[in-house]
Amino acid sequence: MVGSNGDVYYKLSRLAVLKSYRRHHFGRDLVLALHGWVKEDAKHPSDVEFVKVVAHSQIPVKPFYSKHGYLAEGNEFDEDGAPHQKMVAYLSLQRN
Repeated sequence: MVGSNGDVYYKLSRLAVLKSYRRHHFGRDLVLALHGWVKEDAKHPSDVEFVKVVAHSQIPVKPFYSKHGYLAEGNEFDEDGAPHQKMVAYLSLQRN
């Protein structure tokens, strides 16, 4: 969990799958596992209803993040010499 000034969020950073292993759903499985962990971790100290997850997506893989509920936020920017887009997902912390 990172953030300051009340903007607390989780960051998905450096998700990479070798080209020869793509299309086998490893990326999807990793994102879903992260989302599950985030939901469990965020439930304990807080009474919030949603938790924010931020990823800096390379432009060609924005559709991958979109498929998993991420929305583009802000303008494209350069990170490590490649164009990126900030992608944000808000995960529900339904309490039963």
